[in-house]
Amino acid sequence: MSDIEEMLRRIDDRTTLLWYDRLMERTGMYEASALDKAAVIIGANIFARFMLKFGADKHPLRAFFLSLLAMFGLFIVVGLVFAVTCFALAALIFHPIP
Repeated sequence: MSDIEEMLRRIDDRTTLLWYDRLMERTGMYEASALDKAAVIIGANIFARFMLKFGADKHPLRAFFLSLLAMFGLFIVVGLVFAVTCFALAALIFHPIP
């Protein structure tokens, strides 16, 4: 990695850490557990990636609502996968053996 790439990576890391610090301060998450903090950081990161994917630089409001819709869809999909997995495990565990 060249010196310029290393410098850009450090700036990006520092900016990301400052952004996460501000996020924790605004949401009052300083007293929360590490797992809660990780969930907020991961969720915010996914939302930010959706915002960039949907063109936040040109149409920020449209990108915001599309990102909300995408996060809701992701929540539904993860919930359905979890429910199907639990049902399948319960069927495997409690199925009577002939």
